[in-house]
Amino acid sequence: MANIEFKGVRKSYPSRGGEVLALSDVQLEVADQELVTIVGASGCGKSTLLNMVAGFDFPSSGDVLFDGRAVCGPGPDRGVVFQQTALFPWLTVEQNISFGLNLRVNRQKALNQQQTVDSLIARTGLSAFRHRWPSELSGGMRQRAAIASVLAINPSVLLMDEPFGALDSLTRSLMQDFLLELWDADRKTVLLVTHDIDEAIYLADKAVVMTGHPGRVSEVIAVDLPRPRHFNMRSDTRFVELRDKVRDLVRAEATRNITLG
Repeated sequence: MANIEFKGVRKSYPSRGGEVLALSDVQLEVADQELVTIVGASGCGKSTLLNMVAGFDFPSSGDVLFDGRAVCGPGPDRGVVFQQTALFPWLTVEQNISFGLNLRVNRQKALNQQQTVDSLIARTGLSAFRHRWPSELSGGMRQRAAIASVLAINPSVLLMDEPFGALDSLTRSLMQDFLLELWDADRKTVLLVTHDIDEAIYLADKAVVMTGHPGRVSEVIAVDLPRPRHFNMRSDTRFVELRDKVRDLVRAEATRNITLG
């Protein structure tokens, strides 16, 4: 069953010179429990697709469906993780993680709420940092806290917009493994936007390559690498083949856009 569907999605924006077409006839399905990455040149509409599933933006025509129903706005069934960590600087790590739960549960459920927070703090390796302010954490720790705060409300889907893009290469690699550990345990549906081709292959069940101007789905590539994934498989022959295929598609599209000006 498709958890997320884009059916003939078109998105345009008004401009002084007339309509700017950002997306055209996007057709895509994301199955329940799949981890799907979207990769493509800058400006091809990757984040726009994510925002439509989140309910932050809407198609000009076509349909964006979640569990068979049109997306009409944001909801707790879809959790969003941004590149810049969405943590409240005046709250501790523990308070940030429990914030969404505080809005949803009543006092009788306070004990279960605390157990949820404690479990997430432990799973995300933040036990020693639960009383720290976000400003006292490294970039990787802040992103772990941001992911934990989203998982606290137990969404069906994780929508991740360049979640590791602001991190150094070593921390980014560690965070990729951290995400895979969470996904292996919970098997939530994940839709993740990235510019990093290695990341797109390493994480995904399938990688969606987009064209640009306007954005369309160029190709959906099944990533037939075994799970669980591990860092050393990046040098495996099949990983290299998939990476090179995606790279060539993205590079050809970027070259075309430069040529067209």
